Amino acid sequence: MNVVEVDPRFRVTIPKEVRAKLKVVGGQKLYVVSYGDSLMMKPVPDNPPRRLEEIVGNFQFDREKREEAERWLLGKGVAGKKALIESDFLFGLRLSDKRHRRVTRALGAHRKGDLQLRVLSSAVVEVTAVLYSRGLGPAEPEDALSLMDATLAGYGVRKFLPVEMADVVVAIG
Repeated sequence: MNVVEVDPRFRVTIPKEVRAKLKVVGGQKLYVVSYGDSLMMKPVPDNPPRRLEEIVGNFQFDREKREEAERWLLGKGVAGKKALIESDFLFGLRLSDKRHRRVTRALGAHRKGDLQLRVLSSAVVEVTAVLYSRGLGPAEPEDALSLMDATLAGYGVRKFLPVEMADVVVAIG
C-alpha cells in the first residue's frame, strides 16, 4: 500500500510502481469514483468502445419495444428533447453494436445541448445482470461499467435517475 499527498491544487502523484503495474502514462485519463470514504482511480483506455467490446464481446441486446423507441428517440430532429438512457443504449457504446452510430450521434447532440440525456440507474443494474449472466467474473463487469461511465462523462452525461423497486423488477424480469 502507498500513501500519497494531495497538493494545494488537489493533484496527486501516482507512485512509480503503481504507474508501472497499471501502465499509466503522462497525459492519460483516469476514471475517478468515490465510494463512501474511499477513492478509486482506473486508467481509461485510448479507445473505450473497443476495450468495452473486448470485455463484453459482440452480442446483440434486443428488445422489440426498445428498438422502436430507440428509432424514434435517436432519429433526426431531436433538438430540445429529453431522453433516458437504458441498457441497450449502454451496450450501444461498443463499436460493433448496430446502435453504435446512433448512440454516438445522440451523445454528440447531448454535448451540443440539443438533447438532454439521463441514465436510468436501473439500466446499470440490468447491464450488470446481463454481464454476469454471460459468465463474466466480477472484474469484467466493473471494467465494462467504468468504461461506459467514462464514455458518458466524456460527452457530459452525468445525471442518473435513482433505482426504484419497479425498475429492479423490470430489470430482472
